[in-house]
Amino acid sequence: MGLTIHIIRDLPDGRFVMEEPPYGIYDGVSSVRLWTSPVVAELGATYLPQLGDGYLRIRPEETGAFLRECATLLIHAAEIAAANLGGTTQETRQHYVEGDLSTMIFMTHCAGNHHDGGILIWG
Repeated sequence: MGLTIHIIRDLPDGRFVMEEPPYGIYDGVSSVRLWTSPVVAELGATYLPQLGDGYLRIRPEETGAFLRECATLLIHAAEIAAANLGGTTQETRQHYVEGDLSTMIFMTHCAGNHHDGGILIWG
C-alpha cells in the first residue's frame, strides 16, 4: 500500500492541521512493508519502523533526528533495495528507495524551515 506525506502544524491542544504542501506537491512514498522491514531496523532506524502502527507523526522537535535517520538510510539504499524489492534490476530498485528517502527529506525540510511544523506519513 502506498503512503502519503503531509506537512502538519501542531495545535496547542495536541491535535494538528495539514498545511499546504510546497509548490502544491502532494507526494507519497512506497509501502509500509519496505520501511518496516528488518534491514531498515537493523540499520538503526527508529522512526520509519513505526509505520507498522499505521502512520508516523514527526513532531517539529523531531525533524532533525528524522532527517538524520533518512540520510543514514540513503547511504544504505542499495542494501535496503536488495533486501526488499524484487522484479526489476538492482539499479531500478535502488533508485526507487533513493527517491522515497529524498521525498521524505524534502518534505521534512520544508516542514521545519517553512512551516515550523512536522510531517505525517500514512497510508
